[in-house]
Amino acid sequence: MELTISLLFFAFAAAVCIQLFVRAHNLDKESEALSDAHIIVSHIAEVYRAGELETLIPELVGDDGIYKEGTYTLYYDENCNKADDISSEGYTVDLIFADGNLDIKAGELYSLSVYRYMPGKTVASMEGQVGS
Repeated sequence: MELTISLLFFAFAAAVCIQLFVRAHNLDKESEALSDAHIIVSHIAEVYRAGELETLIPELVGDDGIYKEGTYTLYYDENCNKADDISSEGYTVDLIFADGNLDIKAGELYSLSVYRYMPGKTVASMEGQVGS
């Protein structure tokens, strides 16, 4: 009887420990994904503020030299490198242009609004948001 109770106790303790390890692993993966999304979005924001976004999306600039309004999608692999198409481990980043401002969304992970100084327009600033 005592041996059975001891075995049940250790089985319960082992189950709790396994759940803790699984939860820690999941938190690590979520943290890594959020960190990668932040790196990608911040890089795009800095390229935009430097006025060189056409290096990422050549068809973005119109004949007048101004960024076209609309939504553009970029793909990144699991190592935060630009890719030609989506992979199962990669990230999809949407760039939404309106009135000279840019909203960058890395899926549901991270979003950032970037305002670039343009004469007679809004002052430059950056606002980030985790999740949606």
